Amino acid sequence: MESKTMTHVVKDFENKSTMISREFNAPLANVWRADTEPELLGYWWAPKPWKAETKETNFVEGGHWLYIMVGPNNERYWGKMSYVRIDLLRGFEIEDGFCDENGTVNPDLPVS
Repeated sequence: MESKTMTHVVKDFENKSTMISREFNAPLANVWRADTEPELLGYWWAPKPWKAETKETNFVEGGHWLYIMVGPNNERYWGKMSYVRIDLLRGFEIEDGFCDENGTVNPDLPVS
């Protein structure tokens, strides 16, 4: 079977907004799980050879995923993904930023 993925990026500089969508040749339920379950997020969220490890998660609007990115030389950077809006099995809006191990976002660094 041929693997097909398509990524679409829409940038709105005036409103400081980016929308990223990607199509996968896979069952919707599997793709949704890979984006929402922390045990699966850790496999792909970090760029290789880095990995992502979950400290805590609550996938609901107003909830968050607190994680650490670990590099090949044990570099460690905390991140917090806050779930702004969730449209079950269709998509979700997030704010993601660097933080400390307690989830306090660093105001000196940008949030995406």
